[in-house]
Amino acid sequence: MAMVRASITLTSILLCFSFLLFGCATSTPSAFNITIDSIGSASPAKQFYFLLPGDKNVDGEDLQFKEYVSYVNYALTKKGFVPAESFEKANIGIFLNYGISGPQESRISTSLARKVAPTLPLPDYVKRTTYSRYMILEAVDLVEYRTTGKTAQLWKTTVTSTGSSDDLRRVFPALVAASSQYIGTNTGQRINVALDETDDQILEIRRIVKEKTNNPVY
Repeated sequence: MAMVRASITLTSILLCFSFLLFGCATSTPSAFNITIDSIGSASPAKQFYFLLPGDKNVDGEDLQFKEYVSYVNYALTKKGFVPAESFEKANIGIFLNYGISGPQESRISTSLARKVAPTLPLPDYVKRTTYSRYMILEAVDLVEYRTTGKTAQLWKTTVTSTGSSDDLRRVFPALVAASSQYIGTNTGQRINVALDETDDQILEIRRIVKEKTNNPVY
């Protein structure tokens, strides 16, 4: 029994080492560790929204922006928000910001693996490359803006994730799925959510957005 346990331990360590060293194939489902930090609160009287780019360098007609808007629309409507027919008919404006960092290098020690398997020619460290991905939704009161010219923030939801994928289009549905129940709320602290790429929430949001591809509503 002891030998079996030792074998399992060795196998687990070597598998972890292999993952860190070589990564995983693109066809392998990814696990996303996501952090949500939301402040403020949505008002039932202000539910008619219009989505706008949060980055002045992003055009509202940008195809990538439109794709991400489709995912965000899904989450907002599930929360009870209603997309306005036009900017003039909206009582809240929601700015959508998103992005991904450059590669961030870190070193992972292989000391445990070398102790368990001292005969293997392992380096002292392996390099790991990760990327920070984020989505920010910021709601402002358009009624107040039209009346006084002041920008009154209603709520702000920040969603971040660090992982090996530099494909924001692949990660974005996970950011939306993980944060959907917290959008427009006050979390009081950071909330950590772990989702697998095959999670039902992610599959559902991908399916619904895909169905709208031929007849998009932005």
